[in-house]
Amino acid sequence: MAGTASTLGHSRSLWNRKMDMLYIGWMSSVAFFPISVISMARTSIPNPDSAGIVLDFVPYYPIALPSWATFAYDFYIREFNDPLYAKDPPFFQLFLVLECIYLVPMSIMGIRVLIKDTPLAPVHLLVYSTYIFTTTFVCLWEVICTEDWPQETINKNIPGYVSFLFIAAIMWVDMFGRLGTTLVAKAKLS
Repeated sequence: MAGTASTLGHSRSLWNRKMDMLYIGWMSSVAFFPISVISMARTSIPNPDSAGIVLDFVPYYPIALPSWATFAYDFYIREFNDPLYAKDPPFFQLFLVLECIYLVPMSIMGIRVLIKDTPLAPVHLLVYSTYIFTTTFVCLWEVICTEDWPQETINKNIPGYVSFLFIAAIMWVDMFGRLGTTLVAKAKLS
């Protein structure tokens, strides 16, 4: 399994760990895109009509964002009409709070442990991928089961959720395998 070399005491180059590079890219998009928008908001001219450009964090951004910052959000709502954003169910609000307090910090930590190829990376990322898979699956199921929305609109939204679910599933299987490999290696050394 990729990334298990650190458990044996010798770290491998990140360039030789293709899956880790995929995960770092994915977690970077989760972690640093919202952070860059928050820092832009601090230096912007106040505009009460602004909401934010990172889709999931729009409810938590200051209203002082410039009007151009809503472009991505407005485009997403106009093009995809995602039922979760339109209806804003209570479970989705909870998931967004958890994303702010858990997912973004855990993404930053995950990037760090993967770059350093630390032995505990699979433990952290197994929990991380379980969280992402579970919450994304709930959101996907809610979108699929939405009855009062046009089927064409629902079909537009499914690929985004499925791709996120797919990467989380790959990470989960990979991290579970890495943990198994590590535990077997430790048992043989005992």
